[in-house]
Amino acid sequence: MLGFIDSDSEFVRLAAWLLGTWGLGYVLFRSFWAREFAFWYQSRHTRQMQQIGVLRWELEHNLIWNEALAQGDDHAARRELTSEQREARRTELNRLARGTVFQRAVTFLLACRFCHNFWSALVLLIVFGPHGLETLPLAIAYAAGARVLDRVIAGSTSTTPKGGRSCPDCM
Repeated sequence: MLGFIDSDSEFVRLAAWLLGTWGLGYVLFRSFWAREFAFWYQSRHTRQMQQIGVLRWELEHNLIWNEALAQGDDHAARRELTSEQREARRTELNRLARGTVFQRAVTFLLACRFCHNFWSALVLLIVFGPHGLETLPLAIAYAAGARVLDRVIAGSTSTTPKGGRSCPDCM
């Protein structure tokens, strides 16, 4: 067999862990309900990011938000921010930006298939596997194997965007 697998029972065990990791990742992150949750979460997050974008634009241009101005219309009415409005917007921007760090991380994790497999493998290893220093490297190895398995099983039916990955660090 392979250099690190000495018997058929070890190969079967490896295959079972890989299928278990892939299956749990599929159920937790790619099932209908998981995708509905991801859609809800990302749409909620999108609204907050749009609000942050408006505040940044207002502070950068020292103008009150106007869709036409933002699109470069020279004939749109320009209303400058007062110092009180500017300070209020800066405070609001800081509050929103601090509050979105966790949400941005969750949004990233919901889009990253390797992350799905890693967390699934980690859960399986914590519940059923060996405990100790080898847990994290094993989880990474099983996640990588499950990601390869995911590519093989999904093939042409993958939901990954054309020509790309669902996240910058995915294999």
